[in-house]
Amino acid sequence: MIFRNIFALFGRTRGGRFRLSHAVVGILLAALANLSVAPSAAAQSLIRDAEIEATIRGWATPLLRAAGIPPEDVRLHLVRSNELNAFVAGGMRIFIYTGLLQKAETPDQVIGVLAHEIGHIQGGHLARTRGELENASAQAILFAVLGVAAAVASGDGRVGAAVGAFGQTTALKDLLQYSRTQESAADQAAVRLLDSTGQSARGLTEFLSVLGDQELLLPEQQDPYLRTHPISQERIQALQAHLNNSPHSDQPPDDKAMQAHARMRAKLAGFLSPAGQVLRDYPESDTSTPALIARAVAFHRQNRVQDAERAMAVLLDRLPDDPYINELAGQIHFERGNNALALEHYERAMKLAPNEPLIAIPYAQALVVAPERENLAKAVTLLERAVRQEPDDGTAWRTLGIAYGRLDRRGDAALALAESEIRFGRADLAFQQASRAQTLLQQGTPPWLRAEDIRLNAEQALEKQRNRNR
Repeated sequence: MIFRNIFALFGRTRGGRFRLSHAVVGILLAALANLSVAPSAAAQSLIRDAEIEATIRGWATPLLRAAGIPPEDVRLHLVRSNELNAFVAGGMRIFIYTGLLQKAETPDQVIGVLAHEIGHIQGGHLARTRGELENASAQAILFAVLGVAAAVASGDGRVGAAVGAFGQTTALKDLLQYSRTQESAADQAAVRLLDSTGQSARGLTEFLSVLGDQELLLPEQQDPYLRTHPISQERIQALQAHLNNSPHSDQPPDDKAMQAHARMRAKLAGFLSPAGQVLRDYPESDTSTPALIARAVAFHRQNRVQDAERAMAVLLDRLPDDPYINELAGQIHFERGNNALALEHYERAMKLAPNEPLIAIPYAQALVVAPERENLAKAVTLLERAVRQEPDDGTAWRTLGIAYGRLDRRGDAALALAESEIRFGRADLAFQQASRAQTLLQQGTPPWLRAEDIRLNAEQALEKQRNRNR
């Protein structure tokens, strides 16, 4: 099991994307971000999964385009939590809780929430947050929420794991609190976006109506969405009035969205819910694709190897050209130590989704583990492209460093390991590897200058740590 750290999530940093890990780990010092972030007693975690992210981004993209926002400028983050919540923070970053994804009964409800959050971005409602960030303490709070110095990671790009942690404070709720005026404006933007993309606002209305019923509960019993997004009967009435007049009100979600939503809920349940509960919710009598996915993962978690393989065999026979089914098969075989079969499925998944870094990275890991030396060049090609797409993936950099080392590219290996260590938050090791890289690389070249950049940043981080320990 390999862990990594992502320190650069906010502002002018080198990327800021996350990948999945298989264990929650504590917050490290945010020295490289020039901040000190205290660990939270109630940590939550971010997770990544290629299929789920593709599903949500597929729903968000037409809404973003309708809002005049380049989809590539917006980052989606999945928060592992049973709570119902979603918010925008830290620039154009949309955070969605897995509890919302699992409890939403239709894709329209998720799409409605996305439209609302995009309405906040379009309306410039983050200006207040950015102003608050000029205060160092507020900045530290938001960095804690975004998980900027979180220890992350294994190298697999799928559900079942943690990446970072969120700070839970009263000040945080104040920082992310939207006014009723902003909420109404975001609602109106959402219905315009939904109308312009030919979608119904019924899902958003249903979602807010359910949450509105919680207003009589004590604050600590309410879902956080209600606490940060004040709901009023006027808002719900305005949405209902829109439904009464919109030509798209009765437009149902298409079959593709329904299937994607069902698969997303099943996969999240398989990885995040107690295995016994998963098998009760998705019994053997249910032979649907989502049920098979949920059971395959639950069986895998229970170490019921034959049952997991039997469920996967049905899925692969039914959907041989599905990249995410092949990816899941690759993960299960890799974690069972059957690298040869893992490679077969990862290779097929990669051919079916050639531009998906969250598939390329675990595939490259399996290639590096394989004994055949010719696999190393292929792994390097995959990883060099992956780290351009996912520049803050410490595990990808570490695997790349190992591959370079086995190919006797010692300078490149040291630099890649320095990139990895700085993302794991290990400034001392990053300093050592960057210094070593500079002795092996030609002075003045771009790689040498990058090593110098890492060395200086690591040196500064170490000095900050020493000052804090005095």
